[in-house]
Amino acid sequence: MEFNSLQFNKNKETNELEVTLYNLYTFSIPLEDIRKICPVYRVGKNSIDFEMQNKEKAEGRFNFLISKYITKLKNKVSNFSAIYVHKNAGIPLIGLQFLGIVDKGSDMIEVKPITNCNMNCIFCSVDEGPDSSKQIDFIVEEDYILAELEKLLEFKKKNNPELKFNIWLNPHGEPLLYAPIISLTKRIAQIKNVGEIHIITNGMLLNKPMIDAFAENKKTQLNVSISAYDDAKAKEMMGSNAYSIARVIEMVEYANTKIPVTITPVYVEGHNDAELGKLIDFAKKINCKIAIQKFCFNKFGRNPIKDKTWDHFFAQLKELEKEHKLVLLGELNKIPGSMELPKPFQKDDVIVAEIMTPGRMRKDKICVAKERSILVPSCEKINGKIKIKITQIKYNTFIGTMVG
Repeated sequence: MEFNSLQFNKNKETNELEVTLYNLYTFSIPLEDIRKICPVYRVGKNSIDFEMQNKEKAEGRFNFLISKYITKLKNKVSNFSAIYVHKNAGIPLIGLQFLGIVDKGSDMIEVKPITNCNMNCIFCSVDEGPDSSKQIDFIVEEDYILAELEKLLEFKKKNNPELKFNIWLNPHGEPLLYAPIISLTKRIAQIKNVGEIHIITNGMLLNKPMIDAFAENKKTQLNVSISAYDDAKAKEMMGSNAYSIARVIEMVEYANTKIPVTITPVYVEGHNDAELGKLIDFAKKINCKIAIQKFCFNKFGRNPIKDKTWDHFFAQLKELEKEHKLVLLGELNKIPGSMELPKPFQKDDVIVAEIMTPGRMRKDKICVAKERSILVPSCEKINGKIKIKITQIKYNTFIGTMVG
């Protein structure tokens, strides 16, 4: 039996088969349970072989063990519990803001295959990273993402068969932590009607072979979050002494010779004011785009400052334009609309849904009804069916409260 996403290591000291999923997540199967399938077996890096004639029986019993023990999945770096969302998990990829696929009724589709980050940005809107207050990580099966994305694009192009869709790999975290990221972008690029593929990254995990691989499909672009040019200030903004602005700059310079790159600083007034000019000069030097982002307050994010108005933000950008003679406030192009998936619920609907798993916080639950996932915060019930009142609908994402 061979597996693309799993790696195996036989640990004789613990008497367990250590299983690694997508390089970053791990769980263990007792060797005693393996021997019950067949006393004689061999373990390879990505395979396990049983010396028995009934291949289907061996596969079925081993897959049962994987299903049983993967419930103990953990992030082996942070030790957060983790949940693997695959095609047989019963969790739709439409319905959640933090995971799966988000369709906003335009040519821009967000794909979120992971919740995890290697940095602790002081302005993170979703409180990700090693010091996050979350309790659970999520990881989505590559094949499941691709199958559901293809289905969505087939539906969306009905009214406009020629419309090209731009895919934004924009998870709650760092997309380059997703082990099959190269394969995922390559396969997305092969889907008919896909135009550009944008990867939103902090850049720390970039390397030259990876960049070369991204460049092969001619559709991938990088949006690199660099919010300071000075090393000490960059470490402060990223919330980590492990961050190396020199390395990120080196990778950005290399990538810019291969694929389109946009530098995307977040302007956090009072923290990186003096850095924006340096980043503009750097972008001009290597002839890449720069798009300065406004810091926005988020109830569940990290908020080092109070939110400023958009008028105040635009005025700051105008001053930077004058000083550096570079257009930062271009005309806002209207994003082409496209057919949106029907919403099976409306606000204030009361529905019956089944609890599938906790959310990023254990007290939250992900429930399922009518092929949609629904987040139910502060739900004390652990499993079974519950009544939910839909309290928030944003595009095709849903939040509800338990009633009754």
